[in-house]
Amino acid sequence: MSLKPDDQQKLSSSSIEYAQLLEKDNPLKLFSEYIYPAFKDEDFKECYSENGRNGISPALLSLITILQWRENLSDVETLEACNFRLDWKIALHLSMDDINLFDPSTLCRFRRRLMDHEKLH
Repeated sequence: MSLKPDDQQKLSSSSIEYAQLLEKDNPLKLFSEYIYPAFKDEDFKECYSENGRNGISPALLSLITILQWRENLSDVETLEACNFRLDWKIALHLSMDDINLFDPSTLCRFRRRLMDHEKLH
């Protein structure tokens, strides 16, 4: 799997369209504003090959993993939250039609990849 970043932000991102629905001090709105921008795919470059098909954004998977840990969800419950929870879509800058972006086992493999490359911190 390769890491070929796409720098263009989605124009239909939930963080743009629906952010006003969350209270100003909502933890997931704050996550969207302050934590989301701190994660870049380039930070995970050594974990990925230059060859192969494009991978799921490791920055996005990291952010999903943080929210998963915060809410103590299983991998399947985490995928459901990404699919159906508006507050998660806002926090992760996903569009409303972003459904089933990954298989739940992707999260387990991603955590293993982080562990193998000593990137868990």
